[in-house]
Amino acid sequence: MLWFSMMGITDSGIAPFDPHSVATNTYNGIVMFLSLPHPQAVRSFDSMMSIAYMMASDLDAIMLDEENQPITSEYKQQLRNQVRDYEG
Repeated sequence: MLWFSMMGITDSGIAPFDPHSVATNTYNGIVMFLSLPHPQAVRSFDSMMSIAYMMASDLDAIMLDEENQPITSEYKQQLRNQVRDYEG
């Protein structure tokens, strides 16, 4: 079951993200997204956010929202509540 998807942001635009070639590819950012509705939407969201925070920490990066603003815990909870509506 697909939990979430990732795409890379490069100088030329959006490109497929291959975690096996991170050492050889350069990304300006990474986009992570859920396909909703999903039978385990909240669990998928939690997994996606956990991995995103882990990656941001490892890469000394900042997680941004769609307005390029840092993601706050309040915004994360708001997104999680919205995702809950798509579980099914």
